[in-house]
Amino acid sequence: MFTTLGKTITMALGVCALGSTLLAAEVEQPDESKGWKKLFDGKTTKGWRTYNQREAKPQWQAVDGALTLTKPGGGNLITEGQYENFDLRLEWKIPKGRNSGLFIGAKESERVIYQDAIEMQILGNTGFPKLDDYHIAGSIYGFFPSKREWAKPDGEWNKVRILKKDGNIKVFFNDQVVADFKPSSEEFAQMIAKTKFKAWPQFGKHEKGHIGFQDHGDSHGLAIRNIWIKELDAK
Repeated sequence: MFTTLGKTITMALGVCALGSTLLAAEVEQPDESKGWKKLFDGKTTKGWRTYNQREAKPQWQAVDGALTLTKPGGGNLITEGQYENFDLRLEWKIPKGRNSGLFIGAKESERVIYQDAIEMQILGNTGFPKLDDYHIAGSIYGFFPSKREWAKPDGEWNKVRILKKDGNIKVFFNDQVVADFKPSSEEFAQMIAKTKFKAWPQFGKHEKGHIGFQDHGDSHGLAIRNIWIKELDAK
């Protein structure tokens, strides 16, 4: 998503600097025998559908083993299932100047998807040289900044991990910690109050929801692969 918010948001909830790089040896790798599930089979759009539709529009295709928006008009794509406590892994790439997003906690309604769901920005950064760090690739859009140097060059694969458990969300972008927060916290409520999202009282409130990808109108060329999820037990 790319929308002018008027002014840079002051971050009210810090991200811990210690342990900002996630060591591969500390992270369980996806394995179906350990409870991991592929959300994309590499060949079809089975398990996915366009927001408020019964199936995925034909602009969304499996291309070379990646879930791909081949042309504009595919609409926002969401999982058929909804998830609450989970470990999500995936890789994405997008061309220069293209704009998309990864949603969690999405709910279908007459509202636009981003009025409910929290978004991690997907962006071909070099096409947007003036954007601040709260709106570049890897950021939690409008709330937690990324850094340009964390992103791979436009058109190359970026790695994402989102760990959501007992109401807490921890986000990694190419092994860097972007955010570690509770959407239900007073701190996050204060952050919302400084953004356009304050107009939507249901924003970020859904503990359980769909995972999705944005068709921003200029998102074609977006490709996602190695989409794995492991549902976690609550505390």
